[in-house]
Amino acid sequence: MPARILRLLILLAASCLLLNGVVFFALGKLNVGTIGPFLLGLVVLLLLQFRERWLLWLDARRWRRPAWRLVLLLFTVWLLSLLVFFVTLARHPQPDATRAPAAIIVLGSGLDGREPGPMLRLRLDAALVYAGQFPQAKLVVSGGQGWSEEISEAQAMQEYLQRHGVDPERILAEDRSTSTEENLGYSKRVLQAAGIDVARQNSLIVTSDFHTLRAEGLARRHGYSAAAVAGAQTPLPIRYNAWFREYFASLSSWVLGEYD
Repeated sequence: MPARILRLLILLAASCLLLNGVVFFALGKLNVGTIGPFLLGLVVLLLLQFRERWLLWLDARRWRRPAWRLVLLLFTVWLLSLLVFFVTLARHPQPDATRAPAAIIVLGSGLDGREPGPMLRLRLDAALVYAGQFPQAKLVVSGGQGWSEEISEAQAMQEYLQRHGVDPERILAEDRSTSTEENLGYSKRVLQAAGIDVARQNSLIVTSDFHTLRAEGLARRHGYSAAAVAGAQTPLPIRYNAWFREYFASLSSWVLGEYD
């Protein structure tokens, strides 16, 4: 491939990453999944814009070229690991969600004001289907109040389910958690208080499709021995930002030993 065409393709990719970040920032979405791609695109554009100056700076000291090659090698290894992670998420099979559960646990996500955001609405809509399929199951809505949120995610989720016909007596709220690990830990306590033992009784954890892999590992860590994990579809406009964010969340969970 001619160098000029390759440079144009890199320029196009970097511009898309930059524009992606600008759009999400304008919508108030500031997280690893939006900031990371934006910074990556910005760095690539700056390197392309000031390429000649950068090359001159590298040539000014003997050690700089080898150091830059090492940085590029490490970046390539990281990029390959990211691509492998994306392929793993895309091919990860959805677990069996047909066993009758004693409880359906809906993991929280972001809000738009006092309403569930697009990703959380899809999780709740999936939970509504399972709630109709398993009418004896309790529903646990799990999510605390983020720094930019007007109410807890659990409250917004509870109100959404009630508006869509779920009996309030079926809903148990867990409104303290700030992470998936806490979602599952605090939900376990709520279920124990309701007389449901997640180590022995079937439970169904509802989250987003990209999130099922990590949710499975964390559920095992918290003793959900009889749990299945069901994934709701992630909206296409935010899918790859969510995957990017999940990459770092999964890496963090692995480093912190949150999986069994």
